[in-house]
Amino acid sequence: MKDYSISHPLHLILYKIILYTANKLPISYKRKLKVKEKVFHEKFPHFARDNFKISKGGTSNFDVYDIGPFKICIKTNVESFPLNNLEMNLACEFLDIIYPTFNPQYFKRVLAEGPYEINDVFLERGDYVVDAGANLGIFTFLASQKVGDTGHIFAFEPVKFFITCLEESIKTNSSENISLLELALGNEDKNTTFYHCKEDPSVCGKFETSTSNKSLTVEQVKLDTIVFEKKMISKVNFLKMDIEGSEREALAGAKETIFTFRPKLAICTYHLKDDPVVLSNIIRSINPNYKIHFGRKKLFAIV
Repeated sequence: MKDYSISHPLHLILYKIILYTANKLPISYKRKLKVKEKVFHEKFPHFARDNFKISKGGTSNFDVYDIGPFKICIKTNVESFPLNNLEMNLACEFLDIIYPTFNPQYFKRVLAEGPYEINDVFLERGDYVVDAGANLGIFTFLASQKVGDTGHIFAFEPVKFFITCLEESIKTNSSENISLLELALGNEDKNTTFYHCKEDPSVCGKFETSTSNKSLTVEQVKLDTIVFEKKMISKVNFLKMDIEGSEREALAGAKETIFTFRPKLAICTYHLKDDPVVLSNIIRSINPNYKIHFGRKKLFAIV
């Protein structure tokens, strides 16, 4: 889980980086970042609202955040998904995923989680990408632009709220190479229960029931079922996973897909303490030729 408390030392590190690079944004980011030291801890939770141009969507219950390369739509006034939490997640994902694309030299060692591309593990034009845990779609839409009209993004997101936001973002960005699948990935085809995280209600996953009294039922499926039985995906070149501790189950349910297509892998490793060991062992059990590199809270692998 991300720690967004104002006492987190990452905030101070991010402040220094933001302040240093505020005048070095690429031309597509004309608005300067407005974080000042004396109000940093107050401003960071509102980073998105302070630094992205916000407008209303096609319907009044969506806010549209112009983050530069594309726009992200967030449905407002939904009690289970507080806007402040969603905006903080949007800001952190922007700093993790989008900003390093333009300024990699400033962000090699100081990110909360880091981008999903590193060294030889990167998106290419024409790639077919599985985005497991699309959330608000920061990686989804970045990947959509990078793979182009000959590639395709299959965005798996089991939570209806985020599907609704993604649908609006797809319309707003006129994205034609994204398919949404309202499904969780796992090692069985069944319905399962997700819980809202107590610390951040905008995050949902298979947490212990003691963390929250709010739950929802979602449909879970093996990636192998989607690829080989339902034949909804013809190939996989890049597989990204950020699914709140379900990565090991999802990898187990994708063994045939990984063995057959040998996709590049970008898998989050910070949800469970033994993730780095367990996830790398699963990957090597599928194909021992995978070369694995551990980044900041992520595992990257390529054959």
